[in-house]
Amino acid sequence: MWSALVLLPIGATLTHQSPLSLDLQRDSLALTVPTTAPSGTSNVVDKSYPGLAFSQHSFQEYAGNKSSPNTFSANLIKAISDRTGTALHIRVGGTSGDFSTFDPNQKESIVFPPGYKPGGIPKGMKLGPTWYEGFTSFPGVRYTYMTHLANTSDGQKANSVAGTKEALKNIGSNLEAIEIGNEINFYPNVNRNGSYSVVNYLNEWHDYQEAIDAAVGAQKYQAPVYFGNNCPWCIANTFQRGQNSKNNVVSAALHHYMDGSNVPVTALQSNYMNHTRIANQLDPFKTPVAWLAQNAPSVNLDLAEDNSNTYSTNNYDVLGVFGSTLWLADYLLYGTTLGIRRMNIQQSTGFSYASWRGVDYNGLPAAVLPPYYAHPFVADVLGKTGSTRVANIATGRDTFSAYGIYDGSTLKRIVLINFREYNSATTSTRPSTTASLSSGSYNGKITIERLTAPDAHVQDASKISWKGLSWTKASNGQSYSSASTTGSTTSRSGKFSVEVKDSEAVLLTLG
Repeated sequence: MWSALVLLPIGATLTHQSPLSLDLQRDSLALTVPTTAPSGTSNVVDKSYPGLAFSQHSFQEYAGNKSSPNTFSANLIKAISDRTGTALHIRVGGTSGDFSTFDPNQKESIVFPPGYKPGGIPKGMKLGPTWYEGFTSFPGVRYTYMTHLANTSDGQKANSVAGTKEALKNIGSNLEAIEIGNEINFYPNVNRNGSYSVVNYLNEWHDYQEAIDAAVGAQKYQAPVYFGNNCPWCIANTFQRGQNSKNNVVSAALHHYMDGSNVPVTALQSNYMNHTRIANQLDPFKTPVAWLAQNAPSVNLDLAEDNSNTYSTNNYDVLGVFGSTLWLADYLLYGTTLGIRRMNIQQSTGFSYASWRGVDYNGLPAAVLPPYYAHPFVADVLGKTGSTRVANIATGRDTFSAYGIYDGSTLKRIVLINFREYNSATTSTRPSTTASLSSGSYNGKITIERLTAPDAHVQDASKISWKGLSWTKASNGQSYSSASTTGSTTSRSGKFSVEVKDSEAVLLTLG
């Protein structure tokens, strides 16, 4: 993430306008979910799809070190990987890391530059060996590590190599890939001259890559690392000019945020609780996915850093509420339908979009935050089989989304998300939508599990429940039984109905 003030993601504008049909008077919806995967169903979703990313200036707070690992974070991470049946993937990088340096003699884990304020993105921080110990805090996690490229002063290449060597000493066999630099498309006129081009970048990238391989042995890389996919800084142009000339690139990384300016509470519905806007923002990534599949099929596309808003300072009332939990759940699920291999949802201490706060910070306590619930929810939706495919089911509404979840070609689960914003402070009676579903000729039990909260504006994670489970700091990040939110119904000749409250998601499991 480069700036909280100027970035605009693909398809975004500085206004809060987007297609939105609230359908306030409609309380029923008929949907057909085929029992055999329809045309347009995704390829098999990688089991590591629901990943995380940590900014390097926050990593030590989320992870701790060898003498004091952060078990609170470790438990929250384990709750995700237990559901997918595979190691969670974490990318550790970002703008702060791209401008950092490694000091092997520094006793402190991290030293911030003069003038740095909590909640900001520092440029010029120094990392000591203890910082790198954080890679040992989460057993079994797979990592992508970003080494710095932005710095241009003498000795920076050697320092980047030294930092990479220190990282790999702690990551060991859990390394998936190395990134060199962050959001390179923002380099021109910032930390490079205005004529800096893709060719210039590739020359630097290969220079650093060769130095790293010479120091630690041949590695696999994730490259390029761009914010968005805007040519000439795009996947196709970069690969055509030689990004993978040595066949050492296993994945390409693009970054995305839904917004790049402050969004008021009144826009929670239009900007986040809005399936149409999510789809419109993510659909442009079909282009690089298709290009790689055709021209570099061994290279995956990851959205390796993404979240709701680059402007994420003291706006918990929009980004840190249950409505944003539902946004993240839909954002992740829709991404599976586009062929994206993995999404790494960005985490930074003090940022309002965070899924949890790993330590007490700037007057706020360590805590599970509402967006966290989207992670175990999506992990449960995708499951452990390794053969899951996802189909987006058109609903004709901005405020209601649906997905068919298939094991190979056979329907196993259905997801329904009712995005209509409910605020208990202004409306005492909570509306709902009755979804009438048709699924072939299936006869049998349908288990209903709910992701729910008192309303869309809840900020207290203990009041949120996913299938009767909650997570808090008091539980040290381990789930505990809360209010029951499960039930069942019966399908007869493929017909059944489910009530979905406003600002609620449900997972329906057949059989």
